[in-house]
Amino acid sequence: HIWIDVFTIIALGFALIVGVWGGKRFWCGLRSSEADPHASRQPFGKSLALTVVDIFTHRYFKLCKVNKSRTHAHAGILYGFLLLLAATTGAFVYSTILGWELSRAPYDPIKVLGNLGGGLLLLGLTWVSWRRLANRDEVGRSNYFDWYFVGILYMATITGFALEIIR
Repeated sequence: HIWIDVFTIIALGFALIVGVWGGKRFWCGLRSSEADPHASRQPFGKSLALTVVDIFTHRYFKLCKVNKSRTHAHAGILYGFLLLLAATTGAFVYSTILGWELSRAPYDPIKVLGNLGGGLLLLGLTWVSWRRLANRDEVGRSNYFDWYFVGILYMATITGFALEIIR
């Protein structure tokens, strides 16, 4: 397991560096494209907090009049991912920091988070797929990459549940 943990830490470090670098380039690009560079702005912390609230409440998804029900499907996918991230982080803490075995009871908080996250992800993916198949005119045309991404997420979710069952 140590090699998996070492690889994960290296990969996360690389992702963090690339994310910060990309964020800085994005921020500089926004600054250079401003119409009025001297316009008053909100402080960074307040802007970040407002952005996080917008993301978690799906405020702009709710404003969409054409495809309003995608709000719930997208929220299921987002919150499913976040709960799975929390469960994965908890499993890392259990196994690496605390040295506990990962075969836990079904009512263990980390397992509950993982199952809830997987269920939300599966529900959101199913809702997205159903809407794309049932309402092609309303939703718009799907291409190969849309279905490929949804298929990859389905496979990851289903194999995650299968591994939990056989473990």
